[in-house]
Amino acid sequence: MITVIADDRCRVKLAEIASPGDRFDVSTDSQGRVILRKLEPSPRDLDKVPLAKVCKGKDGLPVVEMPGVTSAKVARAVREERDSQ
Repeated sequence: MITVIADDRCRVKLAEIASPGDRFDVSTDSQGRVILRKLEPSPRDLDKVPLAKVCKGKDGLPVVEMPGVTSAKVARAVREERDSQ
């Protein structure tokens, strides 16, 4: 077992067992403890993940290009994520 402490937005960091983007099923047991079960992505979900192309920009820094992803879509997703918490 590991002990985690939530921040002011009820988020916890599980660095030892989780990576960014991992999904978990959350439930509680009869004693009120929170149980996280890691969910594995289905092959159908993996087919929906767009492939990114990385190339060098004008200043030599890497630039990521993803088909169908615009800055407006990214901004909308960030706002939705922020407002849902």
